[in-house]
Amino acid sequence: MEPQGLAAFSFGQGPGSTPGGTNKALAWQMAQLLKYSNNKPTNLPIILAQWEIAKELQEVYGVAVDCVASPNPSGSYLSTFGVMEQFAYCLENRSIDSIVIIAHPDHAVRCGKTAEHFGYMAYSSPNSTVPWVRFKCDDNGYDAQSTQAWTTSRANYVPHELAARAKLVASGQISFLDKRTIS
Repeated sequence: MEPQGLAAFSFGQGPGSTPGGTNKALAWQMAQLLKYSNNKPTNLPIILAQWEIAKELQEVYGVAVDCVASPNPSGSYLSTFGVMEQFAYCLENRSIDSIVIIAHPDHAVRCGKTAEHFGYMAYSSPNSTVPWVRFKCDDNGYDAQSTQAWTTSRANYVPHELAARAKLVASGQISFLDKRTIS
């Protein structure tokens, strides 16, 4: 089965509500995937992106985004679950059951598990070719200038991520059980 959508989840944010280095790199990655899709005799997938990545896709790569996940008007923090909730709303009247996750490598598992919670088969996107340093990130894709302190380094992020996963499992928002084998 070929995925029918590309879903980009942002990671951190730059100063002054700019996308920041990591999200610029993730937009680059999506643009590369779309170039590959254009060379195939299939229809382009639906493009879903969190606002930081959508902005970069539109301004730098000229890519129109079908669904942009944005914070509510109060500007409150938009969680991974909240992003997927907006994506699911955009997808609900389409015959789409699988998506490729474009996300920071250390965030991608949670993004995929969140997509599965909403009933989508989630495929990971290869991150090994992302030129992180070109976008002023370290070799692991972290932007030291991110305004979200937990996304500035792997040492800051991994403890945050593991705590977040535990809370989400406890609340039922993600699961690490293989639902296909449970009767």
